[in-house]
Amino acid sequence: MPRIAVLIATLIGAAALTRAEPERFTFEHPSPDGAETRTFEARIDRPDAELANGSAVMLIGGGNATDMDWFVSGVVVRGKTQTRVTISGEPTRDARTIGEALVGAGFVVMRWSSVHEGDPVASQTPGMITPIPFEYSVELTRSARDAFRERSPEARERLILIGHSLGAPRATAAADDGVVGLVFLAGAYTSRTKERPSEMREQGAAFIRPKDRDADGTLSRRETPDMLIELYDTVDADGDGRLCDWEVSTLLRAAAPTPDDTSEELRPGVPWPSDVIRDRRLPTLALFGGLDPISIHGGWLRNLASTEGLDALRVEFRAGLGHQLSREQDGLIGPIDPGVVERIVAWCMALVESEPAQP
Repeated sequence: MPRIAVLIATLIGAAALTRAEPERFTFEHPSPDGAETRTFEARIDRPDAELANGSAVMLIGGGNATDMDWFVSGVVVRGKTQTRVTISGEPTRDARTIGEALVGAGFVVMRWSSVHEGDPVASQTPGMITPIPFEYSVELTRSARDAFRERSPEARERLILIGHSLGAPRATAAADDGVVGLVFLAGAYTSRTKERPSEMREQGAAFIRPKDRDADGTLSRRETPDMLIELYDTVDADGDGRLCDWEVSTLLRAAAPTPDDTSEELRPGVPWPSDVIRDRRLPTLALFGGLDPISIHGGWLRNLASTEGLDALRVEFRAGLGHQLSREQDGLIGPIDPGVVERIVAWCMALVESEPAQP
């Protein structure tokens, strides 16, 4: 099948190209206290033989834990009160969207749930789960990776890990020698700091306030001090024509460097994502939204790429998108932006084309 046809199919969703039935299975992992064995659901989707490129992708959800679709409820019901979460009022399933596009482009894709079977909270309220320790979620991610490899040879030496939010540090912690690339989607704690982005933004906001004549919380070109005007386009990471607090804070950190966290790890047994990328020169695509305060990590990763000469690290920002890398309206979210999905697929395809399969 011509490559242009593959690309066109990817852009329109590519679900129609996935004719093979998914392999649905479960894998086991101990509970956090080790007192019992828990069961987790997973599925592997495979492309048609003529599309297969010999590579695999595993999707890793964010937050405390997520189901295999990264389900976000359209409406949350508490007692007699209903609160809309999404713009349409319908749930979003971004992992399903990403996975279908990747399968249409020739990848074997695993989606899995970090919510164990029988979780009492999840059983009562879809999208809500019983909290688990972060270190435990990393161990669980490694178990999911190993279960994938038991069933798919493509995942043993040509595996790409895609992590959303806290799924990004989980991905780097699971990135062994068989992993050939990483994708961070609004990656949390991906640079070497444990300070909250919301706290770090305040220094940028304090810089903006006295100069913000229209009181919109950002700096336009006409409001920007002369000392910054030559750097305006560089500081405006998402290219929306305004400087927001996280963008200014990124600049201030570069001008008067804030000491990196001195701990050897983000958490016990969990390496700093930026250290993994730097030390292994692991190809990484980091995508951030211009409305998302966590994008401050993107600015710091971009600085790291520049100072360390990390050509393999690509950091990109998308104006008008929030933490879900979706459009937002009055505090409500939409599904993942189609342009983001297209970029993920294009980057993964370019990566495997530059990394030929082993004979």
